[in-house]
Amino acid sequence: MKKILFILSVLLLAGCTKVDIIQEIRDANKDLTNYSMEMELIMEGLEEGQEVSISFGIATEIQDEITHSTTSIDLMGMTLEAEQYTVVEENQVTVYSGFMGQWNSEVYEVDSVEFEEEDMTFDKDMIMNLLKAEFTGLDDMEIDGDKVSLIKMDIALADMDEIVDGTDMLAGMFDEETIADDEKTVALTIGYDSDYLIRYISLDFTETAKDIAADEGNELTSLRIDITISDHNEIDISIPEEVLNN
Repeated sequence: MKKILFILSVLLLAGCTKVDIIQEIRDANKDLTNYSMEMELIMEGLEEGQEVSISFGIATEIQDEITHSTTSIDLMGMTLEAEQYTVVEENQVTVYSGFMGQWNSEVYEVDSVEFEEEDMTFDKDMIMNLLKAEFTGLDDMEIDGDKVSLIKMDIALADMDEIVDGTDMLAGMFDEETIADDEKTVALTIGYDSDYLIRYISLDFTETAKDIAADEGNELTSLRIDITISDHNEIDISIPEEVLNN
């Protein structure tokens, strides 16, 4: 997530023309170490004449090396929920997973230094391509009573694949040929508040995905990921004893 927020900050800087706004956004987001994030993947359309509606949501709290997330899947009226704590230490990652009141834990050995270096490594050519994109200002939106300013841009799927490298997010939606096609894009919308903190991110894949769905005889009306960010540097995660003891 640090990688995504960093590049989104770069994109914001590229879209602004006033030096004071550029400086404010950079200063507001550069020291962000903990926050709350809610992400929802929404897919709606028609498959073989039947309405299809799928919602996949994740509510996450991130505090330095500890992450707490709750996952909710709404599939045609049926809801499944799971909970997880992830603790990153010097040489290992411990994952506590809970489902239907039962908890278990797994420990993974990692090279934390190598992991951090990989997370903050960027493709300079990809970033330069993103900086060439043109922004469009949108009407403001309101989040938790706060006014959030919005800007929108179209990004090639290949460049977005670089941004989310390592997550396999796009690979789960599109084949390699589609991702590599320079004409296939995702609409990225970014929102920031009066303190210049990033509060909203939307990735809309509908235009690209609906052509693929049509080729398969289906109709897609929406495929997007909406992310809201709050509690900037105000998170304090405490893992419950019943989780640690299981």
